[in-house]
Amino acid sequence: VKKMAIRKIQTIAGINGAFANIYRDSDYQEYVVRFHFAPPIGYVKEADYFTNDKEDAIACANHVIGGN
Repeated sequence: VKKMAIRKIQTIAGINGAFANIYRDSDYQEYVVRFHFAPPIGYVKEADYFTNDKEDAIACANHVIGGN
């Protein structure tokens, strides 16, 4: 059984309790941004963003979440 090789590298805090976690997936050689919004919304899987560029992942997270 192959283990998923994904590791959280950063969390971007946003407004109203929203945040984005940025992960590095070494199996696919890409970054994944997962968005979490204030309840009752929570994690939105359909909004996951995939890119091979770390700076792109960080910029996307900041843009969507409204982080600094």
